[in-house]
Amino acid sequence: MENTTSNNQGNKIGTIGFIISLITLVLFGTSLVFFLSSVPWVGLLFLVVLLFWLLGFILSAIGLGKKPIGLAIAGVAISLLVIFIAFNQDVYNAIYQVNKAIDFETAKKQRYTEVIKKLKDIRAVQEAYLHINGKYADNFDQLTNFIENAQFTITSQRDTSWTEFDKTFNIEVMRQGVRIDTLGYVKVKDSLFKDSDRYKTLRYVPKFTKDEAPLLFTMKTGEIKDKNNVVSSVFEVYVSKRDVLKGLDKDLVDKEVVKNSVDDVKGENIKVGSLEEITVNGNWPTSYDAKIAKQ
Repeated sequence: MENTTSNNQGNKIGTIGFIISLITLVLFGTSLVFFLSSVPWVGLLFLVVLLFWLLGFILSAIGLGKKPIGLAIAGVAISLLVIFIAFNQDVYNAIYQVNKAIDFETAKKQRYTEVIKKLKDIRAVQEAYLHINGKYADNFDQLTNFIENAQFTITSQRDTSWTEFDKTFNIEVMRQGVRIDTLGYVKVKDSLFKDSDRYKTLRYVPKFTKDEAPLLFTMKTGEIKDKNNVVSSVFEVYVSKRDVLKGLDKDLVDKEVVKNSVDDVKGENIKVGSLEEITVNGNWPTSYDAKIAKQ
């Protein structure tokens, strides 16, 4: 027991070497991520890693001369692993691919969010237009004019009753009905946009690069007959995913365009409404609605 205690105490240098080597491995992994993310001060971090590596390797190597040598061997092994990773191109490529995918996902969600905010505004105006005019607007000029000039009628509805002479039975009878009173009017602009003038750019897809040319949403309208031959007005507004993701990694864009699961924006376009069914839903997952609601 005394010999074991003495050996453990005698190889503190190997234990310290192991701990420093382990810290070196963590720092090195962190520096690789920062390097691939183009962090400006990553060079300083690499210098710190080098100093830690030298210290950890030297102390672990010295610890091999004392017993027990388990942690010292582990320290040397970790130091050699750092060297292997540092000069292995496959490791860099793997980390680069992961980092590229993360950056793409971040940029994609940011761009999709801005586009969906516009589509939700367009949908709100189209629903108001339908409420007042009985059909959807055919183009953005009609929508803009509607926002600036139309108004909602504010009404109140209450039950009422009265007596009326029934000539058939020659008696007074009680009648019941609903009375609708007009209380006033409110402009569509004030109701939907308040003090904002963002409605003036509803037709334009948000820009994500300085040199990007203005891009317009595509709007289409039509009519659908249901099984009872009732005709309903429908609309669809959309923009291509490729246009929204322009400038990002082409391979990742190609994969994004064909995604069609419930957790993704389905299909080649980001859209709201449909010309094939009576709906004003968008083709994006509800996570975007929740994100926009928090903004």
